[in-house]
Amino acid sequence: MERRECDVFEDGGGHHALFTFGRFENQAESDRQRLVVEPVELDIPAVRGENGPQLVERGLQRLQFHGRDRSREGSNVPPVDRTALIAIADSYLDALTSRDPTGVPLAPDVTRSDHGALVASTADAIRAIIEREPVGEITGRRHLVDDDSVVVTYDLDVEEATVYLMERFHIVDGLIRAIEPVYAIDTSKRPRPHRPSRYPTTAPGRDDVIAVAGQYLDALVSHVGTDVPLAAEAWRIENWHNSGDRGPAIAAALELDIMKLVAGITDIRWYVEGDTAIAFYTLHVDPGLVPGSTAEDNAPRRVAMAERFRVHQGTVCEIEAVIGAEM
Repeated sequence: MERRECDVFEDGGGHHALFTFGRFENQAESDRQRLVVEPVELDIPAVRGENGPQLVERGLQRLQFHGRDRSREGSNVPPVDRTALIAIADSYLDALTSRDPTGVPLAPDVTRSDHGALVASTADAIRAIIEREPVGEITGRRHLVDDDSVVVTYDLDVEEATVYLMERFHIVDGLIRAIEPVYAIDTSKRPRPHRPSRYPTTAPGRDDVIAVAGQYLDALVSHVGTDVPLAAEAWRIENWHNSGDRGPAIAAALELDIMKLVAGITDIRWYVEGDTAIAFYTLHVDPGLVPGSTAEDNAPRRVAMAERFRVHQGTVCEIEAVIGAEM
């Protein structure tokens, strides 16, 4: 488990942020957890003006090490290459469809969290889950590798449903240490949406990808679709249906009254490779904010989200969202 803390303060030069990274140890051995603070502190340059604190907070969400495990830095453990990391993650996915966990390299204290809830915290517990999974077929497998994390986007077809997933694997020293799926279940088993590739692959910088993709998340909260740099032929898929086949349509959808229910976004973690970023985050919704709402249950709630973005020449050209369960 990781912990990140941020203190925003003001001095004569403007607003600053001090960011400290830590990790919990001995979680599997004892109910008492010891926080080990890593020597990673950032002092963001002063941001002047009354909006300084907000700008600093937004900057923190865009930092390139969001979603990265720094605990191995400075160690003598050699990095695992991309192909090996993907093979480790795929061994778990293959076991899901075969119900045979014997070949999956799990750390003894591996955890699995579904939509923010811890469901298993030992290798034996996860092996038992694998053995109970319904036999199915995985298609559309796509991998993103960022440091020690592999995020796999895929479809799982079982007898009674199609499941759309984005699943993160944290892999250290050849062992899976954490598994985090976000998934949506479609019992209608309608034909899965087309995911076209309309723009060539590019190699923008990590920060640039996060900055461009992050403007879409900002617009989910501001409801101003024109603020998002969308490619003319961008597309967006949400769970099992098409939610926009061109940039202008996606922008217009952000400004619909129903989108007013989005009250905020927190806990953003970015995973980036090449021109693609995947954000895991918590979506805060409040149905009572929708104009003319008459819903009986207007209570605010939190929803687990995973959303994939592809960026081309400073614009978002692909968006694929998996809306998970309430947290």
